[in-house]
Amino acid sequence: MAEEAASNFRDVLSRFRSFFKSLTLAKKVVLFSAVAVVLVGMASSMYVASRDSWTPLFSGISNEDAARIKAKLNENQIPVLVGPGGGSIFVPTGWVDKARLTLAQERVSTCLSGRGPSGRQSFSSRSRAESAWRASRGAWSTS
Repeated sequence: MAEEAASNFRDVLSRFRSFFKSLTLAKKVVLFSAVAVVLVGMASSMYVASRDSWTPLFSGISNEDAARIKAKLNENQIPVLVGPGGGSIFVPTGWVDKARLTLAQERVSTCLSGRGPSGRQSFSSRSRAESAWRASRGAWSTS
């Protein structure tokens, strides 16, 4: 069986050699160029597919906030990139949840530069429309 496979391989190899010898120089150049293009395309596809995709964790933040967040993520060994101008923070897509939980535990992201509500305030405040809707349903009292 192994001898038969080796014989078949030698037969295919000799056919390829005779085919290749029968080609003109121009056809050989075209054949090698086509093979090179296919190999470069495959290598490029593998490179692009294997790269990490980065997801924004925060955007529109100050440089001070970006520095503080970056330091905390580096401290916790979470890969991080600061966007152009320092106004955005990116982490690999698979690390987004861990990064957010880490920052929440460290209370870094609860109140960036003193802007906006912090902690649970953003979840406990209700709009008037929501309060009115809940009151009409009898779900909660309006507050």
